[in-house]
Amino acid sequence: MKIFFFNASIFCISLFLLVFQSCSNQQKEKTEAIIIPVPDVETISHLDSVFSTVSFLPLETDDDCLITRVRSLQIQDSLIYINDNGRRLLVFDLHGKFIRQIGARGKGYGEYLHMNDWIVDSNQIEILDYRKIRIYTLDGKYIQEKPFNLINDNIYCNAGAFARSPFGGYYLWGGTVGVPDFDKGRYLMYEVDKDMKLKQGHFPIKREGGSVPRRFSYYQDVIIVDPTYGDYNIYQIDRQGNISSRYFFDFGGRAFIDELPAPKKIPQARPERTNRFDDFVVQCLHFIETDDCIHLTFNFKNSAHTVLVNKANSKTYILKARTPAKDEFRFWTAIYAYNDQLIYPINATSFIGECERLSPEYLKELNIEDYKSKVNESDNPVLVFYKLKK
Repeated sequence: MKIFFFNASIFCISLFLLVFQSCSNQQKEKTEAIIIPVPDVETISHLDSVFSTVSFLPLETDDDCLITRVRSLQIQDSLIYINDNGRRLLVFDLHGKFIRQIGARGKGYGEYLHMNDWIVDSNQIEILDYRKIRIYTLDGKYIQEKPFNLINDNIYCNAGAFARSPFGGYYLWGGTVGVPDFDKGRYLMYEVDKDMKLKQGHFPIKREGGSVPRRFSYYQDVIIVDPTYGDYNIYQIDRQGNISSRYFFDFGGRAFIDELPAPKKIPQARPERTNRFDDFVVQCLHFIETDDCIHLTFNFKNSAHTVLVNKANSKTYILKARTPAKDEFRFWTAIYAYNDQLIYPINATSFIGECERLSPEYLKELNIEDYKSKVNESDNPVLVFYKLKK
């Protein structure tokens, strides 16, 4: 066991052997995971003690690119890709100028019913639609579709997220939404080969799967899986297709250790469940890892908190989406990282509200006085970039 000690105001990370059950039909295997103790939520850090700079990028507002809600985003080859609430994929440059839309919602050629998820790389764009994956060139030309059907008497997977497998196929995440029977060996995630034929299931359904804006992310050479409901593990899929726990977030007494209700019992248990879980952390999301930091958002006592680990100085911080001081810009959470900067899109109304709340001196320090006069309430969101202190 390897243990790193820091002072009491920070935290310690220990390497610990966790027993992880592979979610296919494999045997149990021991996997090394890093345990991250989460500090008390009352020890809220000031934004300036965590980040060296906060910068802003308003996205162009035009009739062709009005954004309903930024469900997820990605920056690839100096272009910003925005998932507009599952309706369409919009592309902006790094100055916030609108470039193009990829595909369109509809039932015609090259159109999608709903953009559940998407993948973009240096070669092409893939959009996860209902029971098919649609493929486009980087400039939006439709190429082909890859249909699949994982709904029958034995399988139910209405995929809402996907990732490419190391073997040319895909991982399709259906979760528990719409699953009619949970006693038939169902899985949260299914793996298909390059011909979209079923290979195996992963993560057996034991409880509600939970909902996150984007289930899969990527760091170095592994696929990261955002946490499921009631699970404090961050899972990874390596190049050999092995699934293991990468991190375990230790919430101490705030962790819910009792058995969570099975999905089929949740509708009846909802009133009891709401009150019973108020004092526990049961839902985590927005896991992000960069070379500099580890980020995770969790809900506790009806409030969103973020635990942030600075890899360079081995410190951990708790940030809360509360109303901060007049010399502190609010940190809601982050949904993406680019060049080791955490990014969060805030709607124009919230941005204006922050500018009005902050002191004139702090506005000048952040260098956002010009934005204050240029951003209108009906404008597209403003991307906020938080750069971590070294």
